[in-house]
Amino acid sequence: NGGDNSWRWFVVCCAIPCIISTIIGIAFVPESPRWLLTQGRQAEAVANLRHAANMNGKDGMALFPDGVKITQSETEVSDDGACTKLLSPKWFKTTIRLCVVFFGVFFLYYGSILLPTLLFSTIEHSGGDRDTLANGGDDGGAERSYDFDYDAIFVSGSSEVLGLTVSLLTIDRFGRIRTQVVMLLVGGTAILILGFLYESGNASRSVLIGFAFLSRMFMMAGNCTACVFIAEILTTEIRSTGHSIANSVGRLGAFFSPYIITPGIDPSRIGIIMFVVSAVTAYIVGGLPETSGKALGGVIGETTATNQTHTEMEDASASNGDGNKQAERTSLLPAFT
Repeated sequence: NGGDNSWRWFVVCCAIPCIISTIIGIAFVPESPRWLLTQGRQAEAVANLRHAANMNGKDGMALFPDGVKITQSETEVSDDGACTKLLSPKWFKTTIRLCVVFFGVFFLYYGSILLPTLLFSTIEHSGGDRDTLANGGDDGGAERSYDFDYDAIFVSGSSEVLGLTVSLLTIDRFGRIRTQVVMLLVGGTAILILGFLYESGNASRSVLIGFAFLSRMFMMAGNCTACVFIAEILTTEIRSTGHSIANSVGRLGAFFSPYIITPGIDPSRIGIIMFVVSAVTAYIVGGLPETSGKALGGVIGETTATNQTHTEMEDASASNGDGNKQAERTSLLPAFT
């Protein structure tokens, strides 16, 4: 009802959270100790490290006592040749898996946004007939008006706050991979049920809103988890390039999402497609190494070393008699435990 300025007010409202986040970030988020060291600001770097230790339940003063001097022991690593390394035998499978995961996660996340918009909207044609976007009511007629159930859409959208909170509370307790798999499968199941309930016509508005809320909450949690573990899997020299490539492939998933979640396609069919995508993505995630409690970028090398140790153990056992096999296994255990 704002006339020609209504869209401007909409843009202003969308910009306000970004402005607030920027102000909070500048005022309260501590600067990187590593960057402070490069600027010769030793005291500030130590203070920020103490603060981080205290926030993690450690004694900052005991870890970084007065008079301690922090030095940058490792040299800056260049991204030159990062693409070649990502396609090397060591990283190729992991790179492909990460790209597939991000494609699926972005497709599902934007799908969980688009589907409720279709379900909670109606179209009124010039003749007075009303239909829904979900049922293919948008026939391209010249004169029509749209009516959106903004209350329902707002409630489902607010689930992202809870989704982020769920990710924060579970990602360290249960691990990155397990958390991601559960979030994708539960979110995909919620979308599947939502599609069938809507098409049946027997579900109340509140029930539909509830499943829309759950689907978007879990997809948001899955999206957040993916952004955490990719940075922990990749090593420093390929991290930014690998993350950029996976994120670009993810944007392709976002691009294709509106072509599937669109008027004219049955909500139940949309639910089936999104559930299948969530299941396949969860399966691919299950093949990635767990990074919780591990050094940044160290899990791939660790996995390779473990596999090599197992191979050596099997070769040694095969070359000795049955009586020596148990001794061989015992002697090699400390190498990979």
